[in-house]
Amino acid sequence: MNKVYATLSADIVDSTSLSAEDTVKLKESLEGFFPVMKSFCGEAWGRVVRGDSVECVIPEVAQSLRIALLLKCYVKMLELDSASRAKKKKGIRVVIGLGSLRINDKKNGIIDGEAIYNSGRELDKLSGSDGITLSLVSSEMNVGGYSALCDILGFVVTRATGKQCQVLYHLLLGETQMQIAKKLGLEQPTVNQHAAAVGWSAIQRALSKYESENI
Repeated sequence: MNKVYATLSADIVDSTSLSAEDTVKLKESLEGFFPVMKSFCGEAWGRVVRGDSVECVIPEVAQSLRIALLLKCYVKMLELDSASRAKKKKGIRVVIGLGSLRINDKKNGIIDGEAIYNSGRELDKLSGSDGITLSLVSSEMNVGGYSALCDILGFVVTRATGKQCQVLYHLLLGETQMQIAKKLGLEQPTVNQHAAAVGWSAIQRALSKYESENI
């Protein structure tokens, strides 16, 4: 049986509204996410496409949902300060594709196979959908229940405030509330309030189920 990989295909919402300067900053910022991803899966790698889209390979499927949520929080935390001094917080659509890969060539930046086809095709569909910003697809296995779970988690992160996303991002990294409070210059009860408001307990249970089951 061929190894099952997870791939991420993602694109920034309304990226065409960015100035040329902000587009360059966005590309640099997106590339800064890849070391974060590798901290959970050492063989994972990614590339920025067209300056506003991301494609990643995650050999350990169990880590793919956490990495997708981290990416959504990471992008929502970005502030792009253009020449007009207008700060814009961006959102991102992310699709996790599960399946085999014919080519996984980090050195030459080549990804080819069912997993990336699955995530890429579904991302094209999301571009015209209403409100879905995180999805899970596979043409080789039944992921129906997990797909619905991703829909809900995507909605939660999309609706979260910038500060809630900051707290969630660090919680997803495995940091304690006291560590987060110190890092963000907040009181621990304030961090706890943000964690509760974003539904961290429920997100944690969902991640635990996804990461412990062989889907």
